[in-house]
Amino acid sequence: MQLLITNYKLQTKGTKDGSRSPSILTLALILLLFCTNSFAYELAALESETAEDLLLFFEEEELIIATKHKTPLRKAPAIATVITAKDIRNMGARNLMDILKRVPGIGVSTAEVPAFHAVEVRGIRTLYSDKLLIMVDGHRINESMHGSSMHFFAYMSVDSIKRVEIIRGPGSALYGANAFLSVINIITKNTDDIKGVQVTAGTGSFDTQHYNLLFGHKGEKIKISGFVDYYDTNGQSLFIEQDAAGNSGDTLEWQERPDIGLNIEYGDFTLRSRYIRNEMGPIIGAASALNDETVQDWGQYYTDLTYKKDISDRVNITSRLYYDQVRLNPYWELFSEGFRGVYPDGMLGNPESKHRKLGGEFTTDFSVDDHRLTAGVMYEHIKQYDVHSFGNFHSITFAPQTHGEKDSFNRDVKRKIWALYVQDVWDIQDTLSLTTGVRYDNYSDFGDTTNPRAGLVWEFMENTSLKLLYGSAFRAPSFAQLYHINNPSIIGNPNLNPEKIKTYEAGLEHRFLQRYTARLSYFYNDIEDLIASGDKPSATEPAVQQNKGSAEIDGIEAELLFDLGNDNYGFFNYSYQHPIDGDTGQRLPDVPAHRANAMLNLAPWKYLNANINVSWTGKRYRDDRDTRSDLPDETMIDLTLIAKNFYKTLEIRGSIYNLLDNYYQDPSPHPGSVPNDFPTNKRMFMVEARYTF
Repeated sequence: MQLLITNYKLQTKGTKDGSRSPSILTLALILLLFCTNSFAYELAALESETAEDLLLFFEEEELIIATKHKTPLRKAPAIATVITAKDIRNMGARNLMDILKRVPGIGVSTAEVPAFHAVEVRGIRTLYSDKLLIMVDGHRINESMHGSSMHFFAYMSVDSIKRVEIIRGPGSALYGANAFLSVINIITKNTDDIKGVQVTAGTGSFDTQHYNLLFGHKGEKIKISGFVDYYDTNGQSLFIEQDAAGNSGDTLEWQERPDIGLNIEYGDFTLRSRYIRNEMGPIIGAASALNDETVQDWGQYYTDLTYKKDISDRVNITSRLYYDQVRLNPYWELFSEGFRGVYPDGMLGNPESKHRKLGGEFTTDFSVDDHRLTAGVMYEHIKQYDVHSFGNFHSITFAPQTHGEKDSFNRDVKRKIWALYVQDVWDIQDTLSLTTGVRYDNYSDFGDTTNPRAGLVWEFMENTSLKLLYGSAFRAPSFAQLYHINNPSIIGNPNLNPEKIKTYEAGLEHRFLQRYTARLSYFYNDIEDLIASGDKPSATEPAVQQNKGSAEIDGIEAELLFDLGNDNYGFFNYSYQHPIDGDTGQRLPDVPAHRANAMLNLAPWKYLNANINVSWTGKRYRDDRDTRSDLPDETMIDLTLIAKNFYKTLEIRGSIYNLLDNYYQDPSPHPGSVPNDFPTNKRMFMVEARYTF
């Protein structure tokens, strides 16, 4: 132990404000020392355990979204991570962002304008996180205006989650648009997971309150489960030294979020419905200016009816009908009271739009000899309507006008999509399988696209497997990129093509001593037709969205996972990424080359569970035209303790986020917005009680 403490002191280094954080080498050594010290115990234990005991001890994870049917994770044709409800509970996750930031190749940071966070995947970070597809129980939730899901489900209730499946890599061959860099499927709890009623109540820093009711009832013919979740906080009120208007002050990060879900199962039918609404203050604001009136109001409702039937031992069918309703209603105070001496109430705007989606999908699986074939057809009709904006300024000249005058910032439009896909999983041998597939998508507004995939998985020696993967994917242009109008800076382009990516991956996995798994993967992404703003024709004319960008990214992701039983488990992962602008050869800004996470969960006593998470983010580089210094590396440590088994089903959980209260920042994209970047994450405490009836 003394050696470990000495090593920690040697490996730490100062940050911008003088705080100290462990380097990536320290994190690796801490975990390696823990694992090495446990080997002696493992070897002794293995001598006394039977093979059957070990098989029961090590429950193999399964993955659904890689092939649309359950496959052991080591055999699935994807580089993937599975996070269970137990993991989520023990780590003290508050929302989906807390879960994702611990996954190799994924990072979470402050978005520039909206009141939510951006998810970076394998070196690509965009404002709306539109290059990843998020599904809940297979229901895609990305909206059409921005192609994003962050408005709603970044902060969804995690108490209702059974497991989260995360594929790093393309998924358009099965799932179509937005399955570009990653596919995330959130599987919620049902009556098999909920028996009776579970009540959770919590409070924490910044006047935070959280309440959750989870219930499940199983009758003779019908099963009903669901949840009601409410979250409210005043937020951290972080200090901004200088905003785009030259002012200083505190951010607005208050949030109020009701989240309600209901599942009804009857025979072969399952009806799922969900309503979530986020009302939030801005981290900074639409014009990168501090204000005190902005309200981000996002609402989404969907219902999904699924019918599953096993026709025979070899054939089964799944059909789905679904309906989505989305309302985007932000009220922006672009600049605060007295701006330019002509806006006594501030510069105000309220762009509102509604979105309706009606769709259906039919899928069939059938097995023939060593093949499992999956084929499907999908149709969607998307309507954007009631698009308008109210404000007290002219959208082109910025001249003051009567507050509430109506204008248009986009168009009432429709989009029709139909798609066909087919997949074959061929078990060539017990240790060798080949997955091939292709999907064709046709869009009424920009045309069609075809995306193939192939994956070879070979267990070439006992407990060791190799994956060789290829896939292409696309991201459909959003309605904002196609149809934005009446904007002096940038307008849409109805002639845009989809963004495209080709990804090549290789993965190696080895299990040893029954309780340890090591994974190493390599990826190469070739991206074309990225949509970005073109050059302004003149000072008075807006730029037009164009397919003008490309990128090349390669990198490695390494993981070590261990499970010693009795809730003693942990992991260490490390990611390296090298994102390059394909046109200029310059490094893409605002993302790190290195990232690492370590987690250790211990249950030293039947009454106590302890979980510590360490996340390290390497230096983040600026754009070559940005004269500011690169952002230094940073370390975040979270600690969660759970007291249990002391009184019936009562559990008390306490969490400290940013345990050492380290000061760190997320990058603002250019000096003209927030020159000194976005401060983020003060130390926060959260305590909650949970009781199951």
